[in-house]
Amino acid sequence: SATDVVFVDTEDKLESMSKTFSDLQSLSTEAHDDILDFVIGIDCEWRPTGMYSDDFDGNSVALLQISVPALRTIFLVDTYALLRPGLSQSDAMDRTEALLSEAITAIFQATTII
Repeated sequence: SATDVVFVDTEDKLESMSKTFSDLQSLSTEAHDDILDFVIGIDCEWRPTGMYSDDFDGNSVALLQISVPALRTIFLVDTYALLRPGLSQSDAMDRTEALLSEAITAIFQATTII
C-alpha cells in the first residue's frame, strides 16, 4: 500500500503529528510481532549556504523528516514555518515551538520506539 507524506507547517498539523507519536508510545510490544512497528527514522535537511554567503543563518535545520513505517507515514516538518528564526536557548518557547519540542522528546524518550 502507499505511503502517506504529511507536510507539517501549521500548529494543527503539528498537534496531529504529536498525537500520532503519543499513540505509538502506548502500543504494547506483546501485541506486535513486527519490529518495524516500533521503528522511527529521522533525518534533517539544511538550507544550503555557500562559504562566502552573506545570509548565513547558523545553518539551522530547514526540514525535519520523520518516517513511521508502521503507519506508512512520513512527516515533513517545515521548521522555517514553525519556529522563530534566531531563537536562543534562553528564549522562552511559544506554543508551537513547545509542541514540536514535546513531539521530538516523546520520540527520544519512548521505551517502545527504536
